[in-house]
Amino acid sequence: MKKLGFLPFLFVAVAGISWQPAWSQIICVTPAGAGTMNGSNWANALDGNTSAGNGYTKLAQAMKTAAAGTQFRVAEGTYLPSTDNDRGKSFEIVQDISVYGGFGGNDTTMELRNYSTHPTVFSGNIGTLTDSTDNTKIILKTLVTTTWTIFSTLDGLIISGAFNSGTGEPGCGIYNSALINIRNCTIKFNYSNNDGGGIYNNKKINVSNCILTGNRAYNGGGIYLNYSTGPSVISGCRFSANTAAHNGGAVCNSGNATMTNCLIVNNSASYGGGLYSGSTTSYNQVMSKLINTTLANNAGKDLYIFRGSNYLWNSIVWGDGLYVNTNAPLPTFDPQYSCIQGSVSGTGVINTDPSFLSPSVLNGTTGSGLTADWHVRWCSPCFNTGSNSLVPTADTTDLDGQQRIRYNSVDMGCFELDTTGLSMNKINYATGIVRIDTATSYHGGGAFWAQAVAGNLESCK
Repeated sequence: MKKLGFLPFLFVAVAGISWQPAWSQIICVTPAGAGTMNGSNWANALDGNTSAGNGYTKLAQAMKTAAAGTQFRVAEGTYLPSTDNDRGKSFEIVQDISVYGGFGGNDTTMELRNYSTHPTVFSGNIGTLTDSTDNTKIILKTLVTTTWTIFSTLDGLIISGAFNSGTGEPGCGIYNSALINIRNCTIKFNYSNNDGGGIYNNKKINVSNCILTGNRAYNGGGIYLNYSTGPSVISGCRFSANTAAHNGGAVCNSGNATMTNCLIVNNSASYGGGLYSGSTTSYNQVMSKLINTTLANNAGKDLYIFRGSNYLWNSIVWGDGLYVNTNAPLPTFDPQYSCIQGSVSGTGVINTDPSFLSPSVLNGTTGSGLTADWHVRWCSPCFNTGSNSLVPTADTTDLDGQQRIRYNSVDMGCFELDTTGLSMNKINYATGIVRIDTATSYHGGGAFWAQAVAGNLESCK
């Protein structure tokens, strides 16, 4: 693969701004910087949290004025968008740039970064640390000066601490009005009195392998997809403990979106704690397609279908069940090969407890969704009962990253069951003595210690 070289240094003079970066295709960033601080490598890392002279930090200024193709490699630490406590300032990204977090600060290749052990936080906490009400209203947003034709990318970041209690204005962790890919990010503890606590989408997004938790809004606690937007794809994401005062605790979709391999558990809203699908305007353009997705123990219904075209394939809806609007204009609903709590007709649809391994005890945000285990047991009615023909070609893995169709047929829900080591344990009573040990995988019938009954083998009862 051809390596990216550095572009010649280019200094840009802007009235009233005392600092501009020396541009390169790759800009390395640490909170305090190093060496010449021009970002050309880790030894000369850009000092991301230093003032750029106009109230923005140097990282925020560099991102909003970056040349197309620029890649930011951001080391672990906490980064702020402003130095003057201006709640209206945000990190802003332009078309065709990428921002990668998770670097240790001396990584020689992209493959060496680890966003789990080197957390890179874009924080809204620009004021008093113990007071969220003075935080920035939007942490990161797209800067649209021309029509975008190329996606920008956020990868390996933690977006946390946006706060907006005003009315009629946006406020969220990420505000998108262009084209953006969001990958491997954690978006948490953002609040908006309006729509979209974690993410507000006003154009087109692709969100993959992300965690959205603890976000709050009026509509769309985790994500709000505005009407006439998309098509957007949300894949391999986990939603829990998100809240909406009105519609869509985890996701409020008033646009066009497909969700695959997602886990949506223990969120809450008045209507659709898991997902709300519909719009009071442009409702004919609303499309929600859920494939191999698990919605469970959300308060205010796991899935609330109000308007538009809706598809539920190879999925599980269990805990607070499903609501489908019966007032005109009616939504369309196509459930197939799914486990749905309640009386629902559809090809391959079942209404049987999915038998989760260790689900949360309570519905809504009072339960702990991300610490529960939402895999199904080996005797679950969801095992091998989905339809292979409904699995998108690109979906080769489940939410665990394991092979999606492990046996002959796909499972319902976001996880594919691995039955390795699981089988019927037939106890041997012939000798009159049955030997039992603490094993969790199958040994034998108990006639000898080498074939002891596994006392801790999973049971469906």
